[in-house]
Amino acid sequence: MRQVTFAICLCLLFGKSWVVMGQQDPEWEKLQQAIQVVRNWLSDPNAKVRFYHAWKYIDYSGPQNEFVFSVYKDEGAFTVDVDLKTMKVTGWCFHNWDDAYIGKVEGLPTLPEDQIRNIAINYVQQHFPHFNEFDNWEIEVRLWHIDILELHPEIKRASVFFNPYYINENGLKIRILPVFCGVAIDPYAGRVVGFSYRYRPIPSLDLTPKLMADEARLKVEQAVKEKGAPNVNVTSEPGFPWPDGLVIIATREGDIRLAYAFNAVYTWGAPRWGSSSDDPLVWHAAIDAHTGELLYFVPFGSMGGGEAYEESTSITRKKSIQKQSLNYQSKIFHSQSILLFLSVALLGFVGILMFILRWIFKLSMH
Repeated sequence: MRQVTFAICLCLLFGKSWVVMGQQDPEWEKLQQAIQVVRNWLSDPNAKVRFYHAWKYIDYSGPQNEFVFSVYKDEGAFTVDVDLKTMKVTGWCFHNWDDAYIGKVEGLPTLPEDQIRNIAINYVQQHFPHFNEFDNWEIEVRLWHIDILELHPEIKRASVFFNPYYINENGLKIRILPVFCGVAIDPYAGRVVGFSYRYRPIPSLDLTPKLMADEARLKVEQAVKEKGAPNVNVTSEPGFPWPDGLVIIATREGDIRLAYAFNAVYTWGAPRWGSSSDDPLVWHAAIDAHTGELLYFVPFGSMGGGEAYEESTSITRKKSIQKQSLNYQSKIFHSQSILLFLSVALLGFVGILMFILRWIFKLSMH
């Protein structure tokens, strides 16, 4: 019996060490802080906050690292984004269309675009604390089908995008990509159903580039050829929605630079670069407008999705610590409980087996 007791004591100590290790995990600590941020945002210290997924990526606005949570209020289900660097809520939206677009259900007509725009401006001025840091804002209103498959073509949503910009001494408009806001609006009822923003402090910059646009184009071409591309054509496509021209961006490390962005870099002549000029690969590139350093070279479309990949590296969003819509805290607790139970069962079984073998050995000695 002493062996059994000893085995169980070992097991309890082993299980306790698992619990302590889990609580000291940096990801666990970040999670607890982020959950508290969401509860403070909800003004409800007892709100049930479920971990949804982790979201880590890099684009022209710099590196982003977020936890996304699912919460429930009287209005319906929401997702809430928490920036893990600032520990602030940087976005939220309704989960379900039925909750978000009640105006269509009630048979209301679509609001005029100017009214949608004003609703968004009022919301951003109230909820984006850095709005007044910038004198110039580019504001775009878009009406979308509520789903890309157009399963419900009669229902639309309104998105309003805010991008600040500077005007340099030569009269050039320079978009500030590390700062932007987006507001989703029910275009029937005029209700805000989602909001997100990105913000990095913009230091004082020399807004007059040392490189001309054509010089920057040639430097990108040279840099891409040095990477191994046999043929390169660096150009700009007006129809592409990705950034182009003279812009302010954040590097992969978060530094703020004046840069030339090219939304269409065509390569061909080798398997990894495209088979021919009729069937090339397409990339995006950004180069420092003062030093000529290539800051980004990523596949076509990756900037639109908020991800940045380089052909030689794997910089991508980190899909979830847990991807399921489960309470992360409960998941950790249950995992530790299972480990503790299995440890008790295994070591207890070993102890009992030792006791039985010892009893059999004693019988054989008589």
